[in-house]
Amino acid sequence: MKKTSGIMTSQLGSLRRFCPYVRAAEIEGFDKVFVFTPDHVDLRSRRINTQTNRGGKWVPAAAVYPSLVYDIGYYRNIRNFRKAEKFKSTSGVPFASDWLGNKWVVHQALKASPTLSPYLIDTRPLLSDTDISAMISEYDNEMKEGIERVGHVGIYCADEKFLHACRAEGVTIMDLSHPRWGPFYMHACRIVSDDEPREH
Repeated sequence: MKKTSGIMTSQLGSLRRFCPYVRAAEIEGFDKVFVFTPDHVDLRSRRINTQTNRGGKWVPAAAVYPSLVYDIGYYRNIRNFRKAEKFKSTSGVPFASDWLGNKWVVHQALKASPTLSPYLIDTRPLLSDTDISAMISEYDNEMKEGIERVGHVGIYCADEKFLHACRAEGVTIMDLSHPRWGPFYMHACRIVSDDEPREH
């Protein structure tokens, strides 16, 4: 019986980026490798409209479910996330490199741990426009309990950087480790937008 490997991704884009996966699968003894997104899966017929590599060229092909699926997708919208999840839960195919999930899924998993839960930033779903102001109001008193009142706020971006507005520079992105801001950091909270899936 032939061994086939499927690579599931959130979008195909340039297929050349999948060539190293093809070489690795061939080394591991797979006869055929194909690439697809959750949109290409037909759950009723158990077939996938794929792109497969034949002699170094990518060509469209219809295929039955593979022996193994390597999931490298980052599913940014709820529709693709749910399609990927449905395929994983109903296909009976083993998956390698199963995704951790979105921020909410990871947060919920960590929150379930009695050891880690006390150290997590308060995180809530953003269901309406008033959720942000409600959360700021709730933590306003905690922030005032310090020696001095909070005099500045910003929005954390990533990689130790935050977005803020000041008179001298206008709206700008700064390093959180900057001597002007780092020593005065007090508190953070997180709002999760409604378009991020919240269940796994």
